[in-house]
Amino acid sequence: MSFSSRHQNEKSACCVAGWSSSLLAGTPQRRRDAGVVVQAAAKSWGTSATRGSSASVEDVKKCALITAIKTPYLKSGKIDLQKYGTRVSSYRRIVVVFLFPHFNTMRATARNCLDPRFLVGFFDLCLFVCSFVCFFFLYYSCSHPLVHNAADALVEQQIAGGVQGLVVGGTTGEGQLMSWDEHIMLIAHTSKIYGDDLLVVGNTGSNSTREAVHATSQGFAVGMDAALQINPYYGKTSRAGLMKHFDAVLDFGPTIVYNVPARTTQDIPSEVIFELAKHPNFAGVKECEGNERIRNYANKGVACWSGNDDEAHDAKWDAGAAGVISVTSNVSPKLMKELMLGQKPNPKLRDDLIPLMRWLFKEPNPIGVNTALTMLGCVEPVFRLPYAPYDENTRREGKKIIESIGTEHFVSGGFGGFGGGGGSSSSSSSSSGEKSGGGVRDVNNDEFILLDEW
Repeated sequence: MSFSSRHQNEKSACCVAGWSSSLLAGTPQRRRDAGVVVQAAAKSWGTSATRGSSASVEDVKKCALITAIKTPYLKSGKIDLQKYGTRVSSYRRIVVVFLFPHFNTMRATARNCLDPRFLVGFFDLCLFVCSFVCFFFLYYSCSHPLVHNAADALVEQQIAGGVQGLVVGGTTGEGQLMSWDEHIMLIAHTSKIYGDDLLVVGNTGSNSTREAVHATSQGFAVGMDAALQINPYYGKTSRAGLMKHFDAVLDFGPTIVYNVPARTTQDIPSEVIFELAKHPNFAGVKECEGNERIRNYANKGVACWSGNDDEAHDAKWDAGAAGVISVTSNVSPKLMKELMLGQKPNPKLRDDLIPLMRWLFKEPNPIGVNTALTMLGCVEPVFRLPYAPYDENTRREGKKIIESIGTEHFVSGGFGGFGGGGGSSSSSSSSSGEKSGGGVRDVNNDEFILLDEW
């Protein structure tokens, strides 16, 4: 499975360096800086360091159930990838790659330090020594097996539930609250570990074409299978500008265009979609403007994924959609698989799930799914502002809905008491809740952590 794209000839020589330093140091970066650097360093990292996309446009079109995956956080607000199992040993290479390009410079600095004419040499020598101390510390500490993390546990429950793909760093995953360092790191992690099990779609779109191009090139370099590209939001553009914006990113690999006027305030006209569909890397469109729009596209051979969970069943079975990019599948991948991948329409299940879907979207996404996963014990009760959890009455309403459907149909985790431990590998008793790892927890208001800095 291969496709013609700009990254195809470069992917085996690409690796990630630069973003590892700011993440390990805990230094936040402004998103607009796009401070991610992808360098050709196959000799130092090896061709297996990045998975590299092996998906074609047709492979993307075959995925009927794609989860817009939630990004779990630690109580510090950092992405919960620190508890990373033995797999983290493969990321020792990141540290090697980050320092390797600077080795000759540091070696020259050390020689200069021996020359008394260089008064600044002493300080350079200190920097040189500190760099190598940090290198050895990070190299060996990263190889130490730790507890399974919430991010991996949630993804593994998606795989077990029959989900065929993931959107990483989308609105549901709060990509808009991440630095580009975090964003590309998360795509790299998901691709490296789970790329053989499902399709990895990186949300690398932006209202800045420069950022979209930069992030998309790096996303494919670290192994994502396809890109999700939104039209420029807030700072809207013309039809000609839309065409040039999308053309700039389509060259890198399989691409799903995302139309959600409720967020961008600008609809992508059907004429633009039909024009973009002529590009060999155009996979289809995630469409939020209703099933009549989807029917029109499907009748003319354009693959569509519904962006509305409550319309997804009818979009698939009546309007001809390829499937859905779903939020609800975060909490119940098995039922969404039954809804979208069954042998025939299932209007009863659709009707049973509608109350859950409406509850999840009672406030702007991802507030509902963040709250639900906290109640199910899958993630820590941590919110990056401006998102805040549902109020107590709404949480109580959600609990009744989940229990009426049956908790056995939902994901579960080990954060029942919010005392640590990870994902599906551990479970702890709840101090104030009903159950842990398999039930719905009553979460007190004072247990939620709202962060304005992370």
